[in-house]
Amino acid sequence: MRSLFLAACAVVAVASCTSAPTTSAANDNAGCPPVAAPSVTSRSPGVLTPVTFGAMPIPDSAPVHIAREEGYFAAEGLNVGTPVTIQGGGPAINQLKSGALDVTLVNYVAAFIAAQADPDAVCIIADAYQAAPGAFMLMTAKDSGIKTVADLKRSADGSVRIIAVATLRSISTLTTEMALAKEGISVKDVLFREMPLPQMTNALATGQVHAAWMTEPFASQWRRQGGVPLTDLMTGTAADWPIAGWAVSGDYARKHPDVVAAVQRALARGQQDATDRERLTKALGTYTQIPPEDAKKIALGVFPRSLDVSQLHSVATVMQQYGYLTKPVDVRQLVVPMAYWTSVGSPTAVPSPSVSPSASSPAVMPSPSVSASAVTSSPAGPSPSATPEASP
Repeated sequence: MRSLFLAACAVVAVASCTSAPTTSAANDNAGCPPVAAPSVTSRSPGVLTPVTFGAMPIPDSAPVHIAREEGYFAAEGLNVGTPVTIQGGGPAINQLKSGALDVTLVNYVAAFIAAQADPDAVCIIADAYQAAPGAFMLMTAKDSGIKTVADLKRSADGSVRIIAVATLRSISTLTTEMALAKEGISVKDVLFREMPLPQMTNALATGQVHAAWMTEPFASQWRRQGGVPLTDLMTGTAADWPIAGWAVSGDYARKHPDVVAAVQRALARGQQDATDRERLTKALGTYTQIPPEDAKKIALGVFPRSLDVSQLHSVATVMQQYGYLTKPVDVRQLVVPMAYWTSVGSPTAVPSPSVSPSASSPAVMPSPSVSASAVTSSPAGPSPSATPEASP
């Protein structure tokens, strides 16, 4: 079969393909690389390349499980076993740096914090999950005495309410802080307790915590036990926020650009399949404890097929306002654009809705693309003069 390779940035180029400023880290051969040339390869012909994924037993991870089940990774020459269970983005990024993981699910808040400390820590290769109504809730117990978010304020005797979160300094704490701020409650008035998601229902039931940041399937499980929702955390400023993406370390991205491109293509197909609720329901039954009937009804976020840099920028802006970042972060420098490497006549090649190939071009795999408007219209980072919002 005659092979034709095409490497191109998705819709528009990011990082070095844009007018984004060049950082000193990039000049020192650190940070995230641009799209790799097709001639660059780190794989042995005819041998499946092992790739270790980190994921959580939550809906966000569905595309990687679908890609495994459907053979999308194998079709790309990759050997992807059962993902390693991670607690959250922060610990997973450390596993990327140590080499324990090659690719991992990571929430964007944790990713941006890590990137500010070390530009080589994390490179985003694909979007994974976006907020939607009801998908992320602040929950309490029916007999807790807490009826609204305002009741989480420090009591008159000085005692603080304890809120369980998946990881500290993450999307869970940031969105909870935003909900508290609407009620005039400072983060100093509560105590965040880091806790694995599966342990939160028991912690609420036994009074170990007063409230918990929950996503599915745990929110639905807690509702069945009589749990009470306090607020939907993804409203207002956080409505439709990008929650999590798939990431590698900068070192891995530079050493294995062809593997990264293959992972991107396989994930894109899994991401597309996840938008089919019936297919998603089937996948959830293979790696979560969600009963099939619940999987059909639970509130889920969105599995985007494009990576919108302007949305990532909005997250970084709020992070700086709430003190999670000490200076602006140019999120464009953290994105590794999609590279299209295809074989003419490949049975797995599917035209992309984001990039329409010409009649003379080979079919391309569906790809998470990067929004052109996002790159051209969004500034490099939040304004240094930005002040915390009283009511985000």
